[in-house]
Amino acid sequence: QFEPRALPRFAATPTSRGHPQSTMDPTAALNILQNHARQKQAELAQTPSQTQAEQSNPTQQTIDMGAPTALPPAPPVVDAPDAAEPEDVDVSGLPAPELLARVRKLQQDRTATYKQYDEALVACAPGEGRQGDPAAYATVVAKVTVVFDRISKRANACEAALRSRGLSAAADAIRRLQEAEKEKLELTAARHLGAFRPDTDAATAHLERRSREVVASVNEALEDLACELDGEE
Repeated sequence: QFEPRALPRFAATPTSRGHPQSTMDPTAALNILQNHARQKQAELAQTPSQTQAEQSNPTQQTIDMGAPTALPPAPPVVDAPDAAEPEDVDVSGLPAPELLARVRKLQQDRTATYKQYDEALVACAPGEGRQGDPAAYATVVAKVTVVFDRISKRANACEAALRSRGLSAAADAIRRLQEAEKEKLELTAARHLGAFRPDTDAATAHLERRSREVVASVNEALEDLACELDGEE
């Protein structure tokens, strides 16, 4: 039976406001789970095949339900309407209301991607008679990382466009949004890793508490951005 290796404990460091801040790099999840997959493959290769007698008498063996037969669909391609839109699209000439609408759309894309991320965890994590599939989950992590990186670059472009016009307060709101989203992704990665190896109750409580605080920071930054751009052309 596959036994996952010990995962690094989620660490927290204080921020300038006194709140603990995640130090989990989300790409570490991919590396860890890829190592799990290699270990699992090695163990399976060393497992002796069943004899004919064992196959004819299933009551004497442990039935492995395995991983789900299908993963959730891949994370959505972000930033409609055009999937082929270049990541470095020039938004410097967009009016302020369009930049605000663009940032809001990017946040909707983030929400949709998080939903796919969580669905993948449910499909791949151990539980309900299955060992879990860290290799399949690692594939989803790789895809999600690409999507979040694309969203972040496009939000950065909106920030730069606002800052170039002297709208520093609005640009600062996007910067706070970006920092909060970065920590949210780190916290989510740490929470997901806990599904493959349950963490302590204290660590789990910290993740949940800090995640709520970060979501509040995201919403506050969006509200500040809307206020700063109210009346701007």
